[in-house]
Amino acid sequence: MTEFWERYGFLLTQGLIVLLLSKVYGLSDTITFTVSGAFVALLYMTSFLGGYLADKVLGTFHTAVLGGWILCLGYLGLGFGYHFGPETAFISLAVIAVGPGMIKSNTATLLGNAYPVGDTRRDYGFSIRSKTEHHG
Repeated sequence: MTEFWERYGFLLTQGLIVLLLSKVYGLSDTITFTVSGAFVALLYMTSFLGGYLADKVLGTFHTAVLGGWILCLGYLGLGFGYHFGPETAFISLAVIAVGPGMIKSNTATLLGNAYPVGDTRRDYGFSIRSKTEHHG
């Protein structure tokens, strides 16, 4: 559910940010698409930060939880901060980009660590297919 929530929020934000920047703030298409592209790039680049924090500082679980809280703060800033101008939207997008970077790099590790090494059920933890389905 964590991955679902993070991915759904990202896709929703990706679509709505273009409308917010162009229709609400009246920014040009060039600026709007540049910000949207920078948002996606920053989101994927922050996975390195999330992995580093998990390995060297906070641990996997705490980094993922912190990423969830940061993501919530970013959504709140974007949802309620649009009255303050485009700068608030830009800061909120940067905060939103950090959250998934901390979540995405650690949820798979948490799931993988839930099974002992060599356990045949481990592969099924990463799939929506059941163990009893035919693999033909």
